[in-house]
Amino acid sequence: MRVANPMRPYVWLPLALTACAATPRMLGPVNTPVSAHVSAPPVALTTPEVRTDGTFGGLAARQSVALVYSSHPLQYPRSYWVRDQLWTLYSTVAQDSFEVHAVRSDPRTQSVLAPDLLTASDHHLSAYASLAQSPERVALAFDDDSLGPRSSRFAMLGDPASVTATQPLQPDSARTLFVGETSASMAWSATDRQWGVIAGSRDHLVFARLARDGALIAGSANRIDSVGYVRGCGESFLHNGRAWVALAGAGSLGLSLLEFDTRSHRLVRLGLGSLGQVVEASMSHHGGRYGVAWVDERGAQISVVRDAQTHTRPVILADSTARAGSPVIAMDGSQFVVLWTENPSISLVRRAVVSHEGVLIRSELFASHPTQHQWFPHLSPVTNGPRLAHTWQSGQSEARVWVSE
Repeated sequence: MRVANPMRPYVWLPLALTACAATPRMLGPVNTPVSAHVSAPPVALTTPEVRTDGTFGGLAARQSVALVYSSHPLQYPRSYWVRDQLWTLYSTVAQDSFEVHAVRSDPRTQSVLAPDLLTASDHHLSAYASLAQSPERVALAFDDDSLGPRSSRFAMLGDPASVTATQPLQPDSARTLFVGETSASMAWSATDRQWGVIAGSRDHLVFARLARDGALIAGSANRIDSVGYVRGCGESFLHNGRAWVALAGAGSLGLSLLEFDTRSHRLVRLGLGSLGQVVEASMSHHGGRYGVAWVDERGAQISVVRDAQTHTRPVILADSTARAGSPVIAMDGSQFVVLWTENPSISLVRRAVVSHEGVLIRSELFASHPTQHQWFPHLSPVTNGPRLAHTWQSGQSEARVWVSE
């Protein structure tokens, strides 16, 4: 691990992407390479148009809308609530350039308020963006390769109370924190009034703390070699009111919780997924309990972890024949909701509702289409409310959203 100079100049270099999910068989080419001397055109969006499609099957068939329809293939859409707005982040594949965009929308009126380009369209990498918030800042974390190996960067987008749809989002100068570790996530601690940020690889994780303005706190960077990053489209890093918690993989020992405070860290082995190699995982926290969803060689599963020590017997949501992937989990106020993909021939998204005690309440088809893959699901809960924003990619160029009541 190298901790970068936070003020290092912002430079871009090309790098191929790896999907956050087990990639379904594609219906056609995703990208057409061009000469590196040709300027990549900016991605055009058909916003503020909101699209509906009667050919969808599943729970979200007639209630979801496409907030994004891109002129280029997109990847990895994720939505986040910023006050009453829903911000949907995604990366585009514009020839050989990868860009991060945001679309701000009003779910109540199903209208797009403003699209924003957050990183440059210049043949280089910016991808896998995630959002975190404090009362004073909205923070953006993403991958890039400006220092040679792919690395983790972050930027501040402004005050959530003052950002409006009439103002373009203006990230400050992006700063590199970790060189060589990727898939960074940030979480705000209201107790410590600091940011926690984590990134990693398959065989180790790195963690550091940042001040309110994003400055690295001296001596706070740690490398943990006993566990590794777990791939997934869902969240795997949060603050539980007492400590920062990361969901991590420990090889054949399965999933673990890694807790950090301002002084130390501790590892809690959960014993979940221990009979099979964990491929992807996601975590949610509510009322002192963690909902953990994962995919291993046996299929898609969920368990509720109590007091970070004991867990309920795992519920198998889909067995290995379903070719499950991309599990995501969130709490809707009283129950855990899980989305995952299955890929019999054309990828579809399924949804399950699980009680606070880990009992499966129902499982249902969420989104399918006769000719287009449905993939990369994501869930975002409203703070102190029962609504969940369900976001996923449809085909190669649409990001769709359904908000549950």
